[in-house]
Amino acid sequence: MNSRLRSGIQHVLSSPRWLATLGVLCWIAVAAIEYWTAPLLNWFPLVGVLVILCMWGLAVLTTVVVTRHFVRRKSYLAATLAAVTAVASGFLIGSTDWHTAYIDSQFALHKANFTNLAEAHNSGAIIDSAPLPLTMRYLSLDGRAHLRTPLARGSGHADTPDVLYVPVWQNWRAEDGFGLAHFRFNAQPSPEISLMTASGDFGKPLRHLGGGWWVVD
Repeated sequence: MNSRLRSGIQHVLSSPRWLATLGVLCWIAVAAIEYWTAPLLNWFPLVGVLVILCMWGLAVLTTVVVTRHFVRRKSYLAATLAAVTAVASGFLIGSTDWHTAYIDSQFALHKANFTNLAEAHNSGAIIDSAPLPLTMRYLSLDGRAHLRTPLARGSGHADTPDVLYVPVWQNWRAEDGFGLAHFRFNAQPSPEISLMTASGDFGKPLRHLGGGWWVVD
């Protein structure tokens, strides 16, 4: 078994096609890891950081191996293409706003469920909290949406009715966080209000997603 594994690895490392495929897959994996950063860090706070760093390191290492392989074969055009593709991929991944990409795509994916939650919130059917549908439960720290009372400037309670809040992420010390909040009847939240996003953090509604749902950070 070990000899077969060793033979397979040697075959991959000696094949330009497999090396190029491996390099592309590594950068795709980096993009996927960056996209799923929020739930990854929720489930595995410290290990998640190591996974992200290791994936970046593996992608860079694979690029170096691929480029070196082509140079040794004097395939300079292929080596240049591999290096340029890797640099472009790294720049694109590093400059992408994954926070916004994750929130917007997940909201679009589960729009029907968010609409149902908003209707339940508007009707007063939710008391204290409500479980999210199974298909989107991973979006919340505890799988639930919670009623929270926003605060106005000066730490006083705002006139806005209770807000339905989905805690998407918070750091392991509960000092920072962000989530999605629904304001009843599509009400426009006042810029003066804030909402608890973690035990030691308050956020403001920054961006309207539709249907009364706002990103709070």
